[in-house]
Amino acid sequence: MKAPRIFIPFCLVCGLIVGAKNFGALDLQAAGSDLSAPQWSDGLLQRPEQRRLQARDLLCLDRECGAASPWPQGEDPTGWLHALGYRNARRGQRELPQAPALVLHPEGWMILMTEASDRLEVVLQKQGGGRWGPHRWEELRGLAWWGPLR
Repeated sequence: MKAPRIFIPFCLVCGLIVGAKNFGALDLQAAGSDLSAPQWSDGLLQRPEQRRLQARDLLCLDRECGAASPWPQGEDPTGWLHALGYRNARRGQRELPQAPALVLHPEGWMILMTEASDRLEVVLQKQGGGRWGPHRWEELRGLAWWGPLR
């Protein structure tokens, strides 16, 4: 019967200590200046730092990609992919690309980074990186693409 008498004061002391340590957590803290909400830019949800993203910087495997152009030139990126270290990349056989893949889009080259039911993470030649909504998935149907880029 003595255990409950000791247990209750112990719990109260622990509760006071935890409450005192976390008292300041009730106040809202301002987010840092480096944390900014993504913005819509021509159908692409992106943060400001994603606007500068280039394919070469993202895909470089060999660490010596400075001589390669930021994006493929022309309609066949095989030589460009080999320069970045993707010796096994080949043109896709399916109707829709599977991420990650390099896709020739009517607006220029793009990299399909990940696909999920609610978004497509992409890097576009003229816009940088960001997210497309699921409604843009159909735009990829029938386009030329190369992969795997793993």
